[in-house]
Amino acid sequence: MTRGQDGVLPLSCNELPSSTPCRFIPAHKQSIENQRLNQEEFAFARRQAEALFQVGRTRELDVLRARRSELNSTNSLLAARESYQLALERFAIFLGLDPSDPIEVEADSPAFVPVSYDVESAIEVALANRLDLLNRRGRLEDAQRGLRLARDDLLPDLTLDASFDLGALETSSFGDQDLDQDSFSVGLTLELPVDRVNEALRAERISLVRERRGLEEFVDDLVVGIRSAFRELERRVLSLEIQRQQIAGQEKNVKIAQLRYERGELPNRDVVEAQQALLDARNALISEQVGYEIARLQLLRDLGILFIDERGMWNE
Repeated sequence: MTRGQDGVLPLSCNELPSSTPCRFIPAHKQSIENQRLNQEEFAFARRQAEALFQVGRTRELDVLRARRSELNSTNSLLAARESYQLALERFAIFLGLDPSDPIEVEADSPAFVPVSYDVESAIEVALANRLDLLNRRGRLEDAQRGLRLARDDLLPDLTLDASFDLGALETSSFGDQDLDQDSFSVGLTLELPVDRVNEALRAERISLVRERRGLEEFVDDLVVGIRSAFRELERRVLSLEIQRQQIAGQEKNVKIAQLRYERGELPNRDVVEAQQALLDARNALISEQVGYEIARLQLLRDLGILFIDERGMWNE
């Protein structure tokens, strides 16, 4: 990480690991820019109201309202800058840097990346790649194996016993032994599990049923979650377009309210409300952009195709 000539650490969120919270800090920075533009517009409205009041074309109430709106917007701008600075200092601590080091995050807001695959294909990908799903399948196989072993323990036991003896009659001399006495025996022992406790078998059956049900529920939840994620992405795409249209509409509304106020047809309350609505629409667009990117990354994670390399960077 190299400092610039002014000693500032330039950071681009696209060059940092996926685990860092930097990726959406630029959106916060853009909100500050929106707030700054809004404050300048309110400052202009205040100067305009004072000028119109001097020539008797507006009321003193409009001047007071314009001053109050400017002060409120200035206060909001200061609070937003403080919040942004606090986020940068916490981010520096996260990276192991000195919080007092100046950091400038590039204003590269999350780019819009469309999702190009369909729902059914995504479900097949998830069923093939999700590690937690593979683990659950492995647990089901373990439960099936445990049940087979428990059943084997309840099979009858058949034991074969065979013996052969070779001896001689008692004599006083060891050398005179005549090994002509032999005998043998053969026996079978059949043990039936009539008294054997089958608690282990019952426990394994319960475990198998539990694992099978858990796997089915997990797959169902996974499929439902993926379908829901696609619907969420579609909703956010539409919402992005709606927010852009709202911004365009609010920009026209501000111009119209400004013109009618200058003509004396409206009080400046309408101008203030139109400017605030424009600010809200701009911030809502940023929020939707961030929300879409988060939803897209969560979908990739749910599909099991959000891979992290050895540097902590994700590969889609």
